[in-house]
Amino acid sequence: MATSTNSGLPVENRPGRSSTVSTDGSRIGWITKGRGDPLVLVHGGGADHSRLEPFADFLAGRFAVHLVDRRGRGMSGDGESYDIELEYDDIAAVAEAIGQEVTLLGHSYGGPIAIGAATRTDAIARVIAYEGWPSLSGSPPSYEIGDAAERIQALLDSDGRDGAVTLVFRDLVGLDEAQLAEMRSQPSWQARLAAAATLPRELRTDPTIQMAPADLAAIAAPVLLVIGSLNESALRPGAHRLCSHLRDARVHVLTGQGHMAFDTAPDLLAAAITAFVESTTPSVGP
Repeated sequence: MATSTNSGLPVENRPGRSSTVSTDGSRIGWITKGRGDPLVLVHGGGADHSRLEPFADFLAGRFAVHLVDRRGRGMSGDGESYDIELEYDDIAAVAEAIGQEVTLLGHSYGGPIAIGAATRTDAIARVIAYEGWPSLSGSPPSYEIGDAAERIQALLDSDGRDGAVTLVFRDLVGLDEAQLAEMRSQPSWQARLAAAATLPRELRTDPTIQMAPADLAAIAAPVLLVIGSLNESALRPGAHRLCSHLRDARVHVLTGQGHMAFDTAPDLLAAAITAFVESTTPSVGP
């Protein structure tokens, strides 16, 4: 049986937005769009809930979509020190505040957070991780970051938030100048600047996120790992290794897509989410 993280802590509710308190006392906030089965969206690194807000419109006719601000940005507080396990607790607390049979969707850095949260509470009925999940305990780092975190921190210390965010997407993600210009034109760019202080810690943490096979096996919720076909050759082996330790897991490939199907094919991703929810019966408890 998963343990409760929220322990009766108060939930703050205002029209369209809510919050609850995580295990370390940090308040975690979210907004809600639509009505229906509860679906929590957990954004990736260097952003806030607004990154996925346009995509929520593709789901709001079928789900009550809850868009969380992860700790350190927007509606959510932060602790004095950082550990990704606190983020597992955060999302578990949100799921418990919303109620039973919550489906989680985590994108990129939010993917392993969604999977980790499922080890904390029985309120999570299903987990969808889109191109982001932990490696197995004892594995080497999934990639090397060199001195990128230090370079980003130096830019932040000189109030160069735009340069810090640009460095991530140009040097690490590999976007060209035209793609960067498109990103800067989006409303979410300002949210990325506001969340820039979280980049160094998440960049250092991301390649080292791991879970033990026993913890994965304890997850009762069905799990869907989503891969864009453009990244399938790189990501499928790790996805299959993870699936071999989960009770109920499968891989879904988005044809013709990469890491950003929220933007490039939102209808295709929304259809995959809906089909997974409607085809699975959540398990509760061990």
